Amino acid sequence: MGLAFEIGPLKFVLAPYSGGLPELVYNPYSWTKMANILLLDSPVGSGFSFARDPKGYYVGDYSSSSQVQTFLNKWFTDHPQYLSNPFYIGGDSYAGKVIPLIAQGISEGIDMRQQPVINLKASY
Repeated sequence: MGLAFEIGPLKFVLAPYSGGLPELVYNPYSWTKMANILLLDSPVGSGFSFARDPKGYYVGDYSSSSQVQTFLNKWFTDHPQYLSNPFYIGGDSYAGKVIPLIAQGISEGIDMRQQPVINLKASY
């Protein structure tokens, strides 16, 4: 959630806790003003993601990156209007170990002309 509230269209009002719900305000510096952003919780079990079967929580870096690639292929198949947009993939914290695997998988898919062809530009 941190990344969503750091670069997204909303941010928390920083104030001492009063016992109620946190207050959100518009972020005039949001990255969403100039880009479409898709935020994923990965691996399964992090953030708001979950598995219906407890075995789904036993993932490593390679299986997690494969799951993200599968998701991206399905997402771009369902939303082809975004295929021509430059695609940048990034993450924070532990994602720095998994992002290169995802980018490599996308790049290999491009080389093998797999559909959909994701317009990968860079990974961070």
